[in-house]
Amino acid sequence: MRRYLTLICCTLLTASMFSLAAPVALAAQDAPPPPAVLDILTERIKPGHNAAHLATEAAWPRAFSMANIEVGWLGMVRITGPSEVWFVSGYPSLAAMEAVDNAIDAAPGLGTELDRLWSADGEHVDGTGRMFAKYRPDLSNHTDVLIPTMRYFQIITFRIRPGKEAVFAEAAQSYLEVVKKAGVQAQAPWATYEVVAGMPGPTFMVWIPFKSMADMDDSSPVSMAMGKAMTAEVLKKFSTMASESYISVQTNYLRFSPRLSHLDAAFTDGDPSFWKTTP
Repeated sequence: MRRYLTLICCTLLTASMFSLAAPVALAAQDAPPPPAVLDILTERIKPGHNAAHLATEAAWPRAFSMANIEVGWLGMVRITGPSEVWFVSGYPSLAAMEAVDNAIDAAPGLGTELDRLWSADGEHVDGTGRMFAKYRPDLSNHTDVLIPTMRYFQIITFRIRPGKEAVFAEAAQSYLEVVKKAGVQAQAPWATYEVVAGMPGPTFMVWIPFKSMADMDDSSPVSMAMGKAMTAEVLKKFSTMASESYISVQTNYLRFSPRLSHLDAAFTDGDPSFWKTTP
């Protein structure tokens, strides 16, 4: 499917259904929809500081646990573009995210400890960012997918010309029709999120989970099926939509990191040999 996403890269989306547990929840059979809100924290790591940064990150879960704060995140390493790590938490609403922030602020002594940890992180990080994004079910393909068994996310970020959001939505829905025609709807889940803060807008992020890099090859069964379903007429339509409505399209790959993650047992029990391995 990767080749056709590249051809359509300027066109539509392709992404992933995922849920994170407490606040990042396990995706399972009869999986619930993706979280309504994502809180995405990014850290740019200084060259040569990856190992030291991992050591400082180990203290964050302990700090929250000692303060009895229920917060969780999926940690990922960006393997394309700048050297970054991403920490992604899912929430049912912005209000739920605010409630966690308020609990952190109210926990005795936690603020002082977090200040200390931020200072330690600063030795290894030369920049941070934070984004909020809202799930767009109308632009997604929700299917059951076992995220604990996945190892990567492909994330495609679309910057849209103001006023052209409807064209992007049409492209997304047209793409779903092609996926259905190819007979791979269950094998090609995606979730689309609209960035509501932290980036210039309108911006949409499309998330696709993979078990291995081999699954991203053009020779994968899904890619082959999509190739047969993608006619010249459809490609021309997508190209026209892209030239009219897209400012830029960026694709990145992120690898799951158990050592950077803080997930509850409902998630990690989905693949304990990976998530519970002690380095």
